[in-house]
Amino acid sequence: MNTPLSETHLLDACRQLFGPDVDLSREFLHYLQPSGAKAAFRQRARETHPDLFGHESPHLQQRQAELFRQVREAYDLMCAFFRHREEGLARHESPCQSAGRRRSAGRERPRDDGPQDGFYQGHLPQRPLKLGRYLYYRGMISYRDLIRALAWQRAGRPPIGALATHWGWLDDAQVRTILSAGHHPGRFGEKAIRFGFLTPRQVELLLFRQRSRQTRLGQYFVAGNAVSMAEMERLARELRQHNARTGGPKRATGR
Repeated sequence: MNTPLSETHLLDACRQLFGPDVDLSREFLHYLQPSGAKAAFRQRARETHPDLFGHESPHLQQRQAELFRQVREAYDLMCAFFRHREEGLARHESPCQSAGRRRSAGRERPRDDGPQDGFYQGHLPQRPLKLGRYLYYRGMISYRDLIRALAWQRAGRPPIGALATHWGWLDDAQVRTILSAGHHPGRFGEKAIRFGFLTPRQVELLLFRQRSRQTRLGQYFVAGNAVSMAEMERLARELRQHNARTGGPKRATGR
C-alpha cells in the first residue's frame, strides 16, 4: 500500500479502527502499540466482515466489502507505521513525531497537554477526571500504559448491536444495515435512531448496559501488577473526592 505515513493519514486510520470514543493526538500515535491496534482491528473485523452479509442484496454486499476494505487498509497502514517507528528508534524519529514538531514549532506546549518521557510531570488538573486520566496525572502510569489499557477495555466490551439483538430490539438484518452504513456519519446508536430502528431512550439504555458490562479499567492495572487491589481502591476513593471538589461525578468511571 502506497499511502504516505503522514500524521493525518495515521490519525484517520486510528479513527477507523478505534472509533470516536478515543481522544486522538500525537501522543496517542507515539505510545500506541501493535497489540492495541490488533485488538481494535479484530473488533472492527467482527463488526464489518463481508461474510456477515452473504444473504443480503449484491448492492449491500458490495458496500460492506468496501467498508471492510477501509478497515483492513487502516490496519495495514498502522502496521507499516509500527515497522517504520521501530526502524526509526535506531536511526531517527518517526513520521508522526517529525510532523508534530513542525506543527508545534514556535508554540509553547500547554502544561498538561502531553507526557514527558511517557509520565506526566506537573500539577493535578482541577477538573473532573476518569480513572485512567487520574492515574496518569498522578504519575502512577505512563501515557503508553493508558493507551494500552483503553484499547484493552474497548476490545472487551460487548457491541451495542449484540445487546440490542439479545433484548429483541433489533434483528440481524437491521444490525447489518446499520453496520454497512459507512457513508452515514455517527456511531452505531446514532445511525440506529436515524434509520428509525431504535428510539433515543433505547440507545441510552443500551449504552448504560454496555458500560455496566465493560471491564473496569482498574482491573487492567491490578492484573498487570502496576498497583495492588488495595491501592486501586484507595486511588478510586481519592478520585471520587477529587471529582466532588471539581464538580464532577462522585464515582470513578471507566477511563
